[in-house]
Amino acid sequence: MKSLFSFLVLIFAGAAAAKPIEFRISGMHCGSCKAAIEKEICATGDFASCEAQLIDAKKKTGELKIETKEGQNAEVADIVKRIAKLGYKAEPVQAKK
Repeated sequence: MKSLFSFLVLIFAGAAAAKPIEFRISGMHCGSCKAAIEKEICATGDFASCEAQLIDAKKKTGELKIETKEGQNAEVADIVKRIAKLGYKAEPVQAKK
């Protein structure tokens, strides 16, 4: 019975995890852009996961995905501001329902 309870706790804890926060990034065109964003945002935040990705070098577009830890909030406005200081434009992507 105890193992069943532990199993259910794990399932519900996973279900309560925060949804990823996604940003569309304009101005990214290379691996150095990706590295700069990850250094500024991912390396300085204590997130469950954080990754920047170059989507289209010709269109200079990328994305940033952040998954927060349980009970943690990411300051979206602060992240947008910090990315802007690097010379990129970040827009939060609305979660699909």
